[in-house]
Amino acid sequence: MSLAGRVLILLALGCAVFAVVAALLSRRPGRRIWQKSAERAVYTTFALMSGAILLMVYALLTDDFSLTSVADYSNSTLTWYYKIGGLWASEAGSLLLFGWILSMYAALVTWLNRQRHREMMPIVNAVMMTVTGFFCFLLSFATSPFDTLAVRP
Repeated sequence: MSLAGRVLILLALGCAVFAVVAALLSRRPGRRIWQKSAERAVYTTFALMSGAILLMVYALLTDDFSLTSVADYSNSTLTWYYKIGGLWASEAGSLLLFGWILSMYAALVTWLNRQRHREMMPIVNAVMMTVTGFFCFLLSFATSPFDTLAVRP
C-alpha cells in the first residue's frame, strides 16, 4: 500500500509538470492540441490524487498500522469518522488533503471553463498545476503520508 501511494503521488507530480509545460506551449497560435493535453493532464492529476487519498483513507479505516501516519494518528477502537479525521492530523496527511482539494478545484475550473475564456485558461491551468505540483513535490520528497514503520506493531 505504501508503494502504491507513493507511485500515485509521483505520477501526479509528473502530470502536473506536464500540464504546466503543455499549458504554456498552448499559448502560441495554432497549438490547440497542447491546450487539450494540458486539460487532460489536469483531470489525470485529480484522478491520481484521488487515488492516493482513497488509499490513505482505506489504510486508516482498515487499521493498517504499518504506515506511520496510521500508527501515530489512529486507533483500532475509534469510530470510522474519527479514523477519517486522522487523515489531516499529520503534516503529511494535511498536505495530501490540501493537494487533493486543490487538484479537485483545478479540474472543476478546467471543466467549467472548457468552452469559455479559452485565451485565459492556459495560464490558469499553468498556475493551478504549479501549486498542485508543489504539493506533490513536498509529498514525494519532503514528507509522505505513506512512510512505513520499521516494525509493524
